[in-house]
Amino acid sequence: MDRPARWKRKLPVFLLAAAVLGLWVALDLPCPIRRLTGHICPGCGMSRAWLALLRLDIAGAFRAHPMFWTVPAAGLLVWFDGELFPKRSQNTAFALLLAALVLGCYVLRLTAELMGHSVI
Repeated sequence: MDRPARWKRKLPVFLLAAAVLGLWVALDLPCPIRRLTGHICPGCGMSRAWLALLRLDIAGAFRAHPMFWTVPAAGLLVWFDGELFPKRSQNTAFALLLAALVLGCYVLRLTAELMGHSVI
């Protein structure tokens, strides 16, 4: 399938996801994973981070969720069908790096929470 046809298929999905997330934030709905388990999820604080960034509060964005910047990076990788870089191995390495960073941050944040420190 040529690239323009793929974009026509993906744009509505991206817009729908943005609308759902925007509605979630606008209604100030709680994280369902945190509500069920009592513990943060890997994305807890992400909305606050992006809202802080929209206010140009970069430090606040990093405090809310240090990996907020991985969302557009992963989005680009999905948008370009995993062909963001010339070599497949580079795209794979990039995806694995993003996943490792998010997972590592989550482990650190969850550990801090379990030790009684506020993380968000």
